[in-house]
Amino acid sequence: MAYDELSPPIRDLCDGLTAIHDGEPHGLDDVKAVHPVVRIHPVTGRRVLFVNEHFTRRIVELSADESALLLGYLKRWVSNPRFTVRYRWEAGTVALWDNRTTQHFVLNDFDEERVIQRVTVMGDRVEGAAPPRWPAFRRVGGPSDTSRHEAEVAEIAGARDRPE
Repeated sequence: MAYDELSPPIRDLCDGLTAIHDGEPHGLDDVKAVHPVVRIHPVTGRRVLFVNEHFTRRIVELSADESALLLGYLKRWVSNPRFTVRYRWEAGTVALWDNRTTQHFVLNDFDEERVIQRVTVMGDRVEGAAPPRWPAFRRVGGPSDTSRHEAEVAEIAGARDRPE
């Protein structure tokens, strides 16, 4: 729903972008992947925004400043209350959701202790809504002109932009 309600120009832009995701929130800084900003759900075939407040670091095709602006907007957009389900917990509650289409967003408005045991099913291949339409962004300049993700973007650009 969050993807569907974006304006057509923003949907079009996002369809051709990729982003660096990493495991930094779980202490896994060296675990990195590049995923499309918009993925195709493997069961429904629907387009889904695939950005996350915790794991998505940088849009590969944009400069650091442009990436921060667009990712900031998309991360706020997906947390809009009209795209959320509010779940009321009770003793013995079990909740399941599809991480391919749903994001977990905790509202810290409770006093009781909550114990969460999370299981993530691995295995499906992330298919993008469209192939990247632009080359990876490459900044010209010295280290003081670049963000901490510039080396990652340069590495991705080198691998992705080489002919096969």
